[in-house]
Amino acid sequence: MNNLECIATYIHENPGARYTTIIQNLMLYKGFSAERIAKVGGQYSTYMLAAGMRLDHNSMAWVREDRGYTNWLWEKIDKSNRCSGYKLTKRGLVYVQR
Repeated sequence: MNNLECIATYIHENPGARYTTIIQNLMLYKGFSAERIAKVGGQYSTYMLAAGMRLDHNSMAWVREDRGYTNWLWEKIDKSNRCSGYKLTKRGLVYVQR
């Protein structure tokens, strides 16, 4: 299972999970020590950044900016609440491992 599949599966099994628990679960899966897992910092934070779209002026097509996966594979349940938990998007469901 890769990192995206691990995160998507965790959110699928724990809808409403928040940033810290999602990253801690990924670190647990990756084999980090309990001490490192307890002190979640910027490790793996790029997975929870918001993905964006931009207009490519050469092709005049909208392309995904590679900044993160939030709003692409998962999204906040309450976008007006920065502490809100996450849920999967339709694209994110493809990454769920059963």
